[in-house]
Amino acid sequence: LATADSDGYITLWNLQKCQMLKSNYLKDSSSQLPQTKCEMSDRWQASPADVRSIRFTPDGRQLVSAGDDGQIVAWAIAGNNKHDPTQKQIVATLSQRIASIDLVANEQRTLIASGGEDFQVRLHLLK
Repeated sequence: LATADSDGYITLWNLQKCQMLKSNYLKDSSSQLPQTKCEMSDRWQASPADVRSIRFTPDGRQLVSAGDDGQIVAWAIAGNNKHDPTQKQIVATLSQRIASIDLVANEQRTLIASGGEDFQVRLHLLK
């Protein structure tokens, strides 16, 4: 699991270390699940501004982030659930804040769709 925040940080969490849900919770009709404490596996400052959207690539080897600095960045994620700061790829730098991103992938390529305050959707190629 990855989360991002308004201080520009991205955090990776190890869900395998979380407390497992008991089957009786899943049968309950309420939408409130019991809260569990998960182990943080990595945390880094991805931007000096808000990180508004993050997505893992389908293979899980990269995490793509975007936010108020206008940058779309692909971060390499190692098998130990830690990012590799030497493998940062700036995919695009836009003049406006980016509100959200999504990924579309097939066997040949991965495209990043971004949307921002200018009401435009842009496509970017992840290399």
